[in-house]
Amino acid sequence: MEQYLGRELARDEVVHHKDGDKANNDVENLVLLPNKLHHQFHRSLTIIKSEIKKASDIWNLDFDLFTTKELQAFLSYK
Repeated sequence: MEQYLGRELARDEVVHHKDGDKANNDVENLVLLPNKLHHQFHRSLTIIKSEIKKASDIWNLDFDLFTTKELQAFLSYK
């Protein structure tokens, strides 16, 4: 990302991988976010996964939880 931007990342910036695969450094897969927003995004993923788990338990569903990678892809912004 630094090469693409032509500068170093600021202390409060973080590179987010849209598909959740940290090995996929294709610039199309990367989003530069403020650290606080990146943290909020991942916290939201945790909450969503928890709610999916609760719903599957309530309805006795044989439901595999999304992995973080799958959930990120599902929620990815295009």
